Amino acid sequence: MDEKTNFFRLVRRDNPEFIPWRIPAAGLHYYGCNPDDSRPEGAGIGSRWTDIWNVTWDWELEGVMPFPKNPPLAERGALDAYAWPDPHSPEISGCLRTQFEAIVDRDAKVLAASHRSTLFERAWKLMGMDTLMVAMLIDRPWAEAVLDGLTEFALGIAEEYLAYDPDFVGMGDDLGTQRGPLVNPELVRELLVPRYRRIIDFYRERKPGIVISLHSCGQVTEFLDDFIDLGIDVLNPIQARANDLGEMRRRTQGRMTLEGGVDTAVMAHGTPEEVRAEVRTRIEQLGREGEYICHPDQAMPFPEENRQALQETVQEYGRLR
Repeated sequence: MDEKTNFFRLVRRDNPEFIPWRIPAAGLHYYGCNPDDSRPEGAGIGSRWTDIWNVTWDWELEGVMPFPKNPPLAERGALDAYAWPDPHSPEISGCLRTQFEAIVDRDAKVLAASHRSTLFERAWKLMGMDTLMVAMLIDRPWAEAVLDGLTEFALGIAEEYLAYDPDFVGMGDDLGTQRGPLVNPELVRELLVPRYRRIIDFYRERKPGIVISLHSCGQVTEFLDDFIDLGIDVLNPIQARANDLGEMRRRTQGRMTLEGGVDTAVMAHGTPEEVRAEVRTRIEQLGREGEYICHPDQAMPFPEENRQALQETVQEYGRLR
């Protein structure tokens, strides 16, 4: 069975053959989705630029994401004059055609549409983390106005993505810390979940069966029932040192595919043999009945021999039938 067919069978609980070590995806992303989209050509460490949201980015360390600064909506009054990016503008969505046409062997790829920093993360980049947190508690209309603006943008860019008939939608908001939720779960349910639902329903009404993935770092066990109720098909990265992975599996078995779970510390600092042992543990713990994609719980520059050990071990021990 090829990787693409197996992936869809895995997510749909339809007798897949093996646990994959990756999703065989080819991605589409609008201009401004990623911080580096706006980075000037040739700019190196120490460079600074402004993105389509009017957020400033500083790039300080090689191999590490730039850091957002100067949030344009840090003051409440700035919202009235703020110019929201237009998802239908050629500057923002015109690149999708080029990306789509550049995909090699499209029939073998899962076509993925990116909604990186979907709501919460984009909101704190626009407002500043502390300002957003305070507004969510004591100035709800301000927080809701920003989240509504972001939801409308997401729906607009979803319309642009749907023109290319994607198979997969990747949403992302980090809602956890190493020890617990980053945001009060009730605030997530009141402010974020209904807006996530609008985005997911928009896709599913137009393409039933489209796969919805959510990336949310940290300890997110508190939100599992919410994610399942939203219809999230794939949850990543299920951080090994932040969550009880056994509990996550028990609560999601037959309801959601888990992706990740291989300890980043082992991948970064362990030997290939230690990586192989970690992978076997995760396959036994999370993938005995499928519904698992086995790879590191963070994307980092790991030693090549450890990447190879992970891939080979998944291929050897991940047979399901």
